[in-house]
Amino acid sequence: MEGITSVEINPLTGSALIHFDEHKIKYEQVISFLEKGGYFVLSKAKTSDEVVEKAAEKVLEVAEKIQLKEGLEKLEVFSLSPGQ
Repeated sequence: MEGITSVEINPLTGSALIHFDEHKIKYEQVISFLEKGGYFVLSKAKTSDEVVEKAAEKVLEVAEKIQLKEGLEKLEVFSLSPGQ
């Protein structure tokens, strides 16, 4: 396609990075081409910021579970200590 200078595809993430000359082609044309070919659905697309935010939320959830588990283990050890 005239104006596209390079394409990098990551099959692990299902993502693509498309470099293009905005003087030769508009981003709307690139999106339209990808949608018509069945390669892209704009309504399901996520920005990298959205992906990072979701990953950070998951990390925080796991960290909270680990802290809770460690707190419960300390409580069990304390309650099982002799002479208490």
